[in-house]
Amino acid sequence: RGIHPEMPKTAIIAILRIVLTAVIVFGFPYLIRRIWSKSKRGIIQKLLLVILAVYIVSVLVITLVTRSYDEQTGVILNLTWAYRQIFDTIAAGYEAGGLLEAVKRIHWVRGTISSLILNVFLFVPLGYLLPLCFARMRRWWKVLLIGILFSLCIETIQFTTHLGWFDIADPIYNGFGCLIGFAIYRKQLSFIEQLPCTDSTE
Repeated sequence: RGIHPEMPKTAIIAILRIVLTAVIVFGFPYLIRRIWSKSKRGIIQKLLLVILAVYIVSVLVITLVTRSYDEQTGVILNLTWAYRQIFDTIAAGYEAGGLLEAVKRIHWVRGTISSLILNVFLFVPLGYLLPLCFARMRRWWKVLLIGILFSLCIETIQFTTHLGWFDIADPIYNGFGCLIGFAIYRKQLSFIEQLPCTDSTE
């Protein structure tokens, strides 16, 4: 059983996509810190609001606009289906040809693996942009709640417009991404809490 000639190329593309997303998502807080140290607070406030708006639009484009109409849609309630698919594929490869074949077959589920990772990464910016822009969002549970509600709205639109399946696991991954983003905010960006925001402080 040999590897399909296209496998290395597509695998590299999938890895590069994840790496590039990680660099953008986790490198952006560093950029905010640099801008903060060299700009006026009023400019920073407006810039952060623009960034939040651009981010929200970008998420909607990625999750809705880039998708195509699908006749078959439904609701996925199994939270572990992706992990089961990955495990079964690797296990079948191990039984068929040992460890080497199991490693080769990881390529077969690269789409599922990359989707799991990107579902988390996609909502990390929301986790640190919300508390940066709005003083009332400087509680982890508020950020988590907004993230899950936003994700549920996207899933509902995908389902009702036949742009995708309603996967109950996605809001969980997205919510986890929000929590990572909030942790980044608390660790690297909480010093900006003195920034005048668009709403009153708590």
